[in-house]
Amino acid sequence: MSPQPSAFDELAADYDRQFSETELGGRLRARVWRRIEAALSPDSRILDLGCGTGRDAVFAASCGAEVVAVDASKEMVAAARRAGASQRDRVRIYHCAMENLRSQPACDGPFDAVISNFGALNCVADPTAVIADLGARMRPGGRLFACVMGPCVPWEWGWMLAHGKPLEAFRRLNPAGVRWRGMRIHYPRVGRFRRLCEPTLRVDRISALGVFLPPTYVEPWIRSRPRLLRRLDALDRRCETSAWAARLADHYLVEAERI
Repeated sequence: MSPQPSAFDELAADYDRQFSETELGGRLRARVWRRIEAALSPDSRILDLGCGTGRDAVFAASCGAEVVAVDASKEMVAAARRAGASQRDRVRIYHCAMENLRSQPACDGPFDAVISNFGALNCVADPTAVIADLGARMRPGGRLFACVMGPCVPWEWGWMLAHGKPLEAFRRLNPAGVRWRGMRIHYPRVGRFRRLCEPTLRVDRISALGVFLPPTYVEPWIRSRPRLLRRLDALDRRCETSAWAARLADHYLVEAERI
């Protein structure tokens, strides 16, 4: 079953203000972009799954790539098309759930890279099928960049417990996922996601995003403490590629190569 788009329709108008344009969201996205940019060539063809308001698609296009982007939310697609208006010759955006790529001929590929940023794959009922399908859409040697929300987040545990919300503190640990706005979100462990990529994709790098940096809902608190934010950011970068860090991060970035 495809994710219900209404949840993200309601969030589209304020998504950039509440995430992309915040101190925390901006720092995390910039780190993902550095990894994507290093793998792009000016003639790269990119598929962006769960493109949201189009920030990643527009960035990839600004690097010279040709981008096909999809999202299950009509309002997110509308926002992405507005954002991509200046790159219209390089960015094509479609209203399509990532589970239904076969219904959209523009998604047939072959693609040099696939991007799925900030938890889009967490919202898929069957990520195994989606990831397996990517193999047929990617060139050999093509790159996957999947930014996934993890299940074990000490920052979240401490913050929610301190604010008297024990049920929210450990919600990500539920193996059945979490009900949210009419849909179910899953939080796979790093090892499980790595296994989902096999055998068509070879994972060669996993990095942590948000071990010392708090989740973005802590933005109002951390924004008033710029010195602490800089120190936490430096610590976060220092441990980015540590195996333990990815297991305890708000998000982890999986990079894999099409075999």
